Amino acid sequence: KQWYQRRVRGSDDPNTSLATHYNSTRSWEDLKIHISSSSFPSSDHPYLQELYYSSVYNLSMEETGKTYLVPSWKYRLRKKNPLPASISSVPFKSNRKFDDNVVALLNAVLKESRHP
Repeated sequence: KQWYQRRVRGSDDPNTSLATHYNSTRSWEDLKIHISSSSFPSSDHPYLQELYYSSVYNLSMEETGKTYLVPSWKYRLRKKNPLPASISSVPFKSNRKFDDNVVALLNAVLKESRHP
């Protein structure tokens, strides 16, 4: 597991190293799952956000058989696949039409995982 111990972009975090390995081996689905289910240092979030959206775009291109994606298609993919809470820089906000107890419960669940 030599790739697991390498320093990645100045990071000693093994989860970031594993995400980089999945990206280099073109394991897009594994990369998405790993980023969604692991925790990372905040200094690595911008890099991981790029990797996450890269995996979303590549999965879509493989499914559709396209060689490139136009900006409007990328926008739609970003809307359908928001960043997981583990690397998101934007806190979850629910609409205020729910009871306070329901809002607190939703925030607690979505704090753990953006895709419950």
